[in-house]
Amino acid sequence: MTDLLQATYADLKTVKTRSVCQVVLEMPIEALTDVVRLLGAPVPGNEVWVAVARLNLAAKAEEPAQIEHANGNGGAPERPPLTLAQSAGFLCGTPTFQQFIYEKSEGWDHRPTKDEAAEWLRSVCGVKSRADIKPENKDAAERFRKIRADYNAWAIT
Repeated sequence: MTDLLQATYADLKTVKTRSVCQVVLEMPIEALTDVVRLLGAPVPGNEVWVAVARLNLAAKAEEPAQIEHANGNGGAPERPPLTLAQSAGFLCGTPTFQQFIYEKSEGWDHRPTKDEAAEWLRSVCGVKSRADIKPENKDAAERFRKIRADYNAWAIT
């Protein structure tokens, strides 16, 4: 047993009423017992401080130009880091990204669904498929990185 948990960085949320942000990390359900063993169960008023470090798995990938961020995947090294297209697909299904689109884009009278967010992203990036968001497609990749940076900045304010 180790005192190390590997997870993917899934979301960032702000709690404005408490002036804090929450970092959401995801790992396979099989790791639940390790989480509880290491950290205990969450108890209000009984904080457990932890350290967070980014794993550098990019050096092991065959196509580092397509890597956008590390994907710990609960310790399964056979799964490569996310590509731009995979990252785009993940974001579209994230409620906070959908809220970002609703608040920062014109013409929305509701928070977009996952499919509507995907359609919006394809339109803004100028592609027919999120699979076309890749480093070789410099314009689409640049547009996506800008959207993601704007979303990240919005999410922490």
